[in-house]
Amino acid sequence: MAKKRSYKAIKTRVHTILNPDDPNSVRFDEKVSKYYSNILAFLAALNAHPGFVKDGMKLAPADVVDDPSVADIRVAVIGNYQRRGWDVT
Repeated sequence: MAKKRSYKAIKTRVHTILNPDDPNSVRFDEKVSKYYSNILAFLAALNAHPGFVKDGMKLAPADVVDDPSVADIRVAVIGNYQRRGWDVT
């Protein structure tokens, strides 16, 4: 049986990493560069998030498009889970 992760949990984690003080203000069409000037720093924060660490989720720069939006990051994270056999619901 495949492990499961909800889309909502992924969204909450990504938005909290981007704006810990007000994750609900993060919009899907915003660029990650609004919050992090360096994609490597953002990926380091994302990969260090306890929820993602627990799930074994890790993104590399090659996993994301240049100058990604928040939606691009969510797609990359979901794709990572799915490639590893998880169901994202």
